[in-house]
Amino acid sequence: MKHLTIYICIIFSLLTSNAIGQEDSLIMKTKGFYLGFNGSYNQNSLKHTINGVGDYQYSDYTETSADLSFGGTFELGYLITPHFGISLGAEYQTFQLKSDIVGFTESYEAIDDDFQSGPETYTRLAEVHHFTDNQTIGLIQIPFSIQLRVPFSSNFHFYIKPGIAAGIPIEKTSKGMGNVTFKGDYPYLSEPLENIPHHGFPTQEDIKTESDMEVSDLILLGSIQAGFDINLGKKTILTLGARYSQSLNEVMDTESTHLTTVNGDKYAVNSISVLSKETKLQGFGAFIGLKFFPFNASYKSSPSYVPPASMR
Repeated sequence: MKHLTIYICIIFSLLTSNAIGQEDSLIMKTKGFYLGFNGSYNQNSLKHTINGVGDYQYSDYTETSADLSFGGTFELGYLITPHFGISLGAEYQTFQLKSDIVGFTESYEAIDDDFQSGPETYTRLAEVHHFTDNQTIGLIQIPFSIQLRVPFSSNFHFYIKPGIAAGIPIEKTSKGMGNVTFKGDYPYLSEPLENIPHHGFPTQEDIKTESDMEVSDLILLGSIQAGFDINLGKKTILTLGARYSQSLNEVMDTESTHLTTVNGDKYAVNSISVLSKETKLQGFGAFIGLKFFPFNASYKSSPSYVPPASMR
């Protein structure tokens, strides 16, 4: 990220130095406060790095990319010069993931309270034959960006916008479904107990579960945008571009825990995220929008520019 920023600054300096030399030939110079509204088409996803050591062993794990979704952004910005500006915005985006885990087995100590002699400790085994998990994290984001602009013609600018956003999760759901076999491995038995539903060891139990994931209260995302500004009139600019974003801090609060849980006669499969040692949010999107200069936009004709007859 550091090297990318350096490269962007070098390229911008070279382009800007050339553009400033041609500035007298431009029809308009744009600066001042503006309001922006963007509509975007995004593919935002969660990415897990799943533990495969110790108690967490599996034969196959796959992730499916999220479906494309629409989004919107409100932006308040200020162009300090025609070539440099800052902006602050607000937007809502969802990040989704469909993941499948096959051939997963975990073991952990449990206590059996049904013995007359008193509670007895045993090893509980959970074999997940196939489990599908649909996860969604919805964020209200407050992005802050700097804008570097390079004029290519009188009404056409290229821009780059690196930025950072603070995201507040308001949705963090996990919906799962799968088949699990529970077994009990007692120290005095040669084989684990299974196929005894009334004792807590059901076989091929179809489980559906919905829960909230343990997500950080604040998620920081870095982003880079690039696109074009096209002047439409004295106070309006059409903007077209694309954006990439990625989380910068840890998304999940908790460390790895058990995928399967049991409470009395109730069996559940948690979100696959509990097995993740690292979780990231990634987003790609293309957008189109408008910028309005209602307050103090400055559109000045260059002294050396002579408009064509059709514009007089």
